[in-house]
Amino acid sequence: MAKAAEPQGLAGPSPGSVSSLRHADASRRTDRQRSPGCAVRHGTHLRSLHFRAAPDRGGEQARRPPGAWQEVSRTLSLHALGSQIVIQGEGAEAAACEIEQAEALLTRFQASPLTELNARGVLRAPPGILVEAIGHALSVARETSGLVTPAVLTALEVAGYAQAIGERRGTAATVLDTSEVVCTPEVIRLAAGLRLDLGGTAKSWIAERAFTRISGDGFINAGGDLITRQSAAFAVEIAHPLGGTPLYLDCPAGTWGVATSSTLKRAWEGGHHLIDPRTARPLESDLIQVTVVANCPTNAEVLTKLAFLDTGMLDELQGNAQVYAYDRAGQFWIRSWKVWQKMET
Repeated sequence: MAKAAEPQGLAGPSPGSVSSLRHADASRRTDRQRSPGCAVRHGTHLRSLHFRAAPDRGGEQARRPPGAWQEVSRTLSLHALGSQIVIQGEGAEAAACEIEQAEALLTRFQASPLTELNARGVLRAPPGILVEAIGHALSVARETSGLVTPAVLTALEVAGYAQAIGERRGTAATVLDTSEVVCTPEVIRLAAGLRLDLGGTAKSWIAERAFTRISGDGFINAGGDLITRQSAAFAVEIAHPLGGTPLYLDCPAGTWGVATSSTLKRAWEGGHHLIDPRTARPLESDLIQVTVVANCPTNAEVLTKLAFLDTGMLDELQGNAQVYAYDRAGQFWIRSWKVWQKMET
């Protein structure tokens, strides 16, 4: 594996402290410091169990009625969070209920407590899940110096992702600071003009929350976000964003989170859904797809976005997570020792 020139990206602010994001719960600190230790290889998968790491396509926002699940070979499937969700393991039904309940409270595409908050600027006696989800998003925003922030709704609408992909609303946007947001069990209050979109952090957070319902081996695959616990080694397939031969990561037994983000999915002419808060526009990068394997999906999801936005902050936060990317030419890269290393495919 030879070193190559690092893909060019936009310069960003100096990295801040991110230790609390890596180790949000001291009781889980030892587990979160473990390295996935995945090995990249070509060819077909050899493991009896493998997962496909690919970003969800998005687009369809209509929800099926609660409980509209499909069970195939001990695997439960449902459409939620703008993705096809696949759940396997003891407790899959309870996990599906958890996902549907969270979606109903956190969606911006249908009437929900979140849309009420955005319309009024204040919500008293908010649902506990909304308080927790916004609290998580605000924590991520603080620890990434605002690079991964829920304050991008207006920017998304102006760029072309209002109620549907490609639908524009408004002509100008700025991404406001979230430091003055009040988020308590009694009230959530937004600063004037601020509206929230939780899409940057909520899906992995919901998957991780729902996974507590699964006992023993199992997984939740939510489009581009996967959490799995396996007692034997398994493989993760990294889909080629330009249709080439996929790569495979051989992963050891354990509990891992995998996240994939792409500028080619949830995209339309002239834009995509990944917003750079410094410009309030869809981000510009030589990278088109990033996959991260970490100890939990919430960390992995944040790292995928930092890989596009600011490699300095990515290096501060990466820890033992493994970061993989494809550039516009279809070249495969691995982030290691604070540089991008090119892998011949």
